[in-house]
Amino acid sequence: MWIVLFVVIALGMYLIVVGGNMNKSDYERKMEDEEEMEYWKQKNNYTQKT
Repeated sequence: MWIVLFVVIALGMYLIVVGGNMNKSDYERKMEDEEEMEYWKQKNNYTQKT
């Protein structure tokens, strides 16, 4: 019983995430990619300093 409930919840969350990504414009995807690149650059610089 619990397993079925967890599977249904996981499937619902998966569909929400996938559906959210499908509706993004090219501009939104580009902005997210740039933000992610900036994050990793900052993280890389921080780890090199320590």
